[in-house]
Amino acid sequence: HTIDEANKAVKEANENETADEANRQTETADEANRQTARRLAAAEARAAAAEARAAKMEGVEVRLVNAQARMAAALQAEIAEMQALVKQQEPLGAAVIRISAERKQALKRVEALEQFLERATNLGQLPI
Repeated sequence: HTIDEANKAVKEANENETADEANRQTETADEANRQTARRLAAAEARAAAAEARAAKMEGVEVRLVNAQARMAAALQAEIAEMQALVKQQEPLGAAVIRISAERKQALKRVEALEQFLERATNLGQLPI
């Protein structure tokens, strides 16, 4: 009778120990699962942040391309404006050259007239 009770107590102790070990293993597995879940959540957050940064960079890239296109268009407009100014100034340049040539001719005529007057005065033909 006592042996049966002792065997029963040993059996119960073994069962309790096995149950305790199973509980410990379950707790360890649960903690591992919680750690995995936390790491997964952190990885998902990093992935979402990386996607957001990539989208932001894509937006920056699009804005840069648009800005480059606007700058190119502005430069083209400026070049066209300068070409128009050059075309407007071509006749002005020709006029300046013409006027300069006319001025030189007029100066030559004035010099010739002065020389004529000087010779005439020296010859006594003009009472100056």
